Amino acid sequence: MESRDKDTTSSGVSSERLMVDAYKNQYEFNRKFLAKQGLDIDSLPSDKVAILLKDYILHLIKESTEVLDTIKFKMHRKEDVEFIRSNTIEELIDCQKFLWGMFQLLGVDDEQLIEEYWRKTEVVEQRWKQEHELKELAKCEKVCAIDLDGVLGQYPDHWLSFINSRLCTKYETLEDAKVEVDVLRYSQLKSEYRQTGEKKHIKPMHGAQRFLTDLKDDGYKIVILTARPYKKYYRIFADTLSWLKEWGFEYDAIMFDEQKNMKILNEIPNLKFMVEDNLRFANSVAAAGYKCYLFNPMNRPVNGKLHKNVYVATGFGHILDEQGVANWQ
Repeated sequence: MESRDKDTTSSGVSSERLMVDAYKNQYEFNRKFLAKQGLDIDSLPSDKVAILLKDYILHLIKESTEVLDTIKFKMHRKEDVEFIRSNTIEELIDCQKFLWGMFQLLGVDDEQLIEEYWRKTEVVEQRWKQEHELKELAKCEKVCAIDLDGVLGQYPDHWLSFINSRLCTKYETLEDAKVEVDVLRYSQLKSEYRQTGEKKHIKPMHGAQRFLTDLKDDGYKIVILTARPYKKYYRIFADTLSWLKEWGFEYDAIMFDEQKNMKILNEIPNLKFMVEDNLRFANSVAAAGYKCYLFNPMNRPVNGKLHKNVYVATGFGHILDEQGVANWQ
């Protein structure tokens, strides 16, 4: 995360520090409140957390309606309600207390709360930016789509290393792991891999950052594509943005979709070319009349028939040469 400006109050204490102190104060209240019920806030079983979250949400809804009681909000009536700003603020503070309480039921401390806030902020700002810029990208003459895992990032290498570290195995290929590991355990490992932020630790493919920079210098707009399931694992979006930023990738938009091949063609019908490591996706894009490079840096045999618009690329330089990008060396 980038460092953030921390405004100070008249007393010289940072606003963030005051917020942290308030959060800790609320934690102490919740700890004592739950202790009266024979519960330890730091070791709540998951089923109890679910029940308490339900109760807190209901209280939050009630407190939210009390905020409405302090303002004129009914569109169909003239209300004789005097707006008293301090009353509205007090009701909003009640809402904040229940909201913080829910974080604390989940074991979120002040550092994680701040970290998660800024992670989510990056996602919101990226989505907002893209919603306004995709229409402009669709008008550009030079737009390319680049797959993330297997093209920009060293996948499935990192995933295979994760499997081996968890199972104390030495599988050399992902195919070996899929054959040997039972399907339930494999699925559990995959879920853990996605939930714990491991995606942030994938190493970039050698030369990947320079590849995007050279395309940008040649006037291309770049859309990064991924089928990562961010709708199921919400943190994946933020983890992906963090990874791209950390490794210095240049791009104009990023698209998440399990049917990324269809998504990009619907959004960017003027696409010049796509780079993909999955033959099925490559062939489907090629069948729609677009050029697609099947990225194969290890020059492994291709298991399947290539559409006439699919070109096997053994490296980024191969693609830059084919596209006539000058001075990329």
